[in-house]
Amino acid sequence: MLKTLERYEKCSFGPPEQRKPAKEDLQEQSSYQEYMRLKERYDALKQLERNYYGEEIDNLSTNELESLERQLHSSLKQIRTIRTQSLVDKLYEQQKMEHHLYESNKTLRLKLNLSCSQLEEESQAEALQWEAHAHANGMIYGHPQHQLSQTTRDAFYHPTGCETTLQIGYQTDMSAATSTSMNHQMQGWPA
Repeated sequence: MLKTLERYEKCSFGPPEQRKPAKEDLQEQSSYQEYMRLKERYDALKQLERNYYGEEIDNLSTNELESLERQLHSSLKQIRTIRTQSLVDKLYEQQKMEHHLYESNKTLRLKLNLSCSQLEEESQAEALQWEAHAHANGMIYGHPQHQLSQTTRDAFYHPTGCETTLQIGYQTDMSAATSTSMNHQMQGWPA
């Protein structure tokens, strides 16, 4: 029993090098080792980053420079691959959008054509009503001048036709333009 107490005193109160490390000491020591390992790794990565940017490469050996060059080529290849894939994806999306817009345009043209034909039918019906009304007014008042001939009606009444383009001005005729240039007169002005 006396020996056991002596050993206890030696371990507990003896010099630190003779004591056995406790769990806390082991954890501190492993944490410190982990910190040192991470610090070395961080320093190496910082140095590599500076090398990638072209800084501090004067003291590198030829093997290290060749390795750096291979890594840069590999990185560039990956970047180009990713960029190309991104551009292909954008192109695909644009083609889908183009197809969607084409289909929408096609649908709208069909609707426009249908509405134009309906407008023409309505305008023809209005023309018939107008003619019947004009005829009835002419017959009621007994004035033949109220009755319009077909050519006069056509001169005043033009169906819309629903043209899809807007034209401002007048249309030039090539034969009129050549004859006008020969006569040295401006087209559209009276002679």
